[in-house]
Amino acid sequence: MTPPSLRPVDPTQDKLPYREKNTRRHIKSRWIALLGGLLGVIIVLVGLLLVVAVQVRSTLRNVNVRTAALGEKIADLQTKFSNNISENIIFLKVMILNPKVDPDLARDIAVSLYKYGKIYDRDPDLMLALIRIESNFNPMAISSVGAEGLCQIMPFWYNIFKEPKGSFFDTEKNIRYSHQILAFYENQYDSLEYALTAYNRGGYKVEAALLKGRDPKNGYASKIMKEYDKLKRMSVSE
Repeated sequence: MTPPSLRPVDPTQDKLPYREKNTRRHIKSRWIALLGGLLGVIIVLVGLLLVVAVQVRSTLRNVNVRTAALGEKIADLQTKFSNNISENIIFLKVMILNPKVDPDLARDIAVSLYKYGKIYDRDPDLMLALIRIESNFNPMAISSVGAEGLCQIMPFWYNIFKEPKGSFFDTEKNIRYSHQILAFYENQYDSLEYALTAYNRGGYKVEAALLKGRDPKNGYASKIMKEYDKLKRMSVSE
C-alpha cells in the first residue's frame, strides 16, 4: 500500500476548475457585450423616436397654424364678400336716386356710408336720405348759409374738428364728420328727431326753443325720415 503522502496526483484535477471559471467569465463577457449592444440600440431607437416626435409635433404645430391662417382668410373673404354686397346695394341706390351722379363718386359714397355706418351703428340708408335731401349727391354744394359738401356741414365745425377749410368737400371726410355730428346731437337729446333738427337748425336754436317751452322741430326731421322710409322699401332691381 502506497503511503498517502506519496499518492500520485491526477494532473487534470487542478485544471478543471480554471477552465470552468474561464468559460463562465467568457459567457458573462459575451452577455455583457450583448446587453451593452442592445442598450446602445435602445438608446439610438429612443433618440430616433424623440427626433420623430419633435418633428411630428412641429409638423402638427405648422398644420394648426396654417389651418388657423386659412380659417382667418376664409372669414376675411366672407366679410369682404358681405361688405361688397352691402356697398353695391348702396351704390345702386345712389345711382337710382340720381342717375347723373358719376359712378366713381357713387362708389366712394357707398364705401364711406357703409364704413362709418358700421363704426357709428348708423343705417346707411338714413345718411343716404340726408345726402339726398341736403345736396342731391353734389360734393361741391354750398348752401345760402355756407354749409358745405354732400351732407352740408356748417363751417364752424372746422374749428371743432381741427380741419383746414375746404376739407368738407372731400367725400370721405364729409360723410365721416356728418356721422359724428349726428351722433353728438343724438347723444345730447336722446332723440333721433331732435338730433336731425339740431343738425339742420343748429344746436343753439334747438336749445333756445326748448328753454322757451317751444317745439324746436321745423319739419326737417320728418322730411329725412320720409326719404329714409322710401329707401328702406326700395328694391335695387328697380
